[in-house]
Amino acid sequence: MSELDNTPRTYSGALLAAIAVALLGALGGLIWSATLSSRLSTQQVELTDAKQQNVTLAAELRETNARLQVATDELGKSLGTGRKSRWMPVRRRIIRREAAQEANSKRLESAQQQTAQQVNAVSSEVSNVKDRRRRREVRCSQDPKRSGQRHQQIDLNAGRSERPQQPHRPQSR
Repeated sequence: MSELDNTPRTYSGALLAAIAVALLGALGGLIWSATLSSRLSTQQVELTDAKQQNVTLAAELRETNARLQVATDELGKSLGTGRKSRWMPVRRRIIRREAAQEANSKRLESAQQQTAQQVNAVSSEVSNVKDRRRRREVRCSQDPKRSGQRHQQIDLNAGRSERPQQPHRPQSR
């Protein structure tokens, strides 16, 4: 054991490199932290300056609004009620025009609904007539007694009779 105690310890190069990297990382972190701290303090100073400027501007705005209100009141007194009475007929005309436009739009909407109902009624009547005609043609073609007869159909719109069209049958050769 005495030999082991007397032997000097040697540190490996990898351990020394890891310690050096750790010291450099710590030093870099301290520098970065100091930089961020200085930026933060600069931005805090700028923020307080901006808040102070906002307070000043708000005070100026209130003062300007007060002066504007006083000037508006004086102008209103100098003009009197004549200005209000001059604009009232224009306002009444605008209100009447808007009411008339609203009434016209309601009338147009009801007319469109009536037209749609009439179109639907005509469409259903036309389809009913077509269905009756097809049924009659089918009955005539299936009935052996009537297969040789020709039936005339009356056109309801024109009031004239016309012959039904015969289906096209290829001629046998």
